[in-house]
Amino acid sequence: MSEVDLVLIKNNRQLLADALRSGKYQQTQNQLRVRGDGYCCMGVAQDIFAPGEWGSLVMDYQSYPSEVVTKECLALTGEQINTLVDANDLRNWNFHEIAEMIENMPILAGK
Repeated sequence: MSEVDLVLIKNNRQLLADALRSGKYQQTQNQLRVRGDGYCCMGVAQDIFAPGEWGSLVMDYQSYPSEVVTKECLALTGEQINTLVDANDLRNWNFHEIAEMIENMPILAGK
């Protein structure tokens, strides 16, 4: 991974953390987005980095955003994605706690 890629991914992760803390998004579980204003942490990522791809995603009971978001924008491994989804859906962590987790996750995935 190039230095430019590393900087871009760090910036993207910070954008996501900031959005989670912003108060703009109401948190929900077990779905990327519910009709209205509810989002899981990965739904917020989808909304920020690939909002035009919502039409291709099943909104009910889908917890994973497009690979454009997870791999290209955030460089998350499958295990890291599952950790974030579990924190949101199973452990009921709030967005501030998840934002801190994102900021502290190592960048492991290659582009």
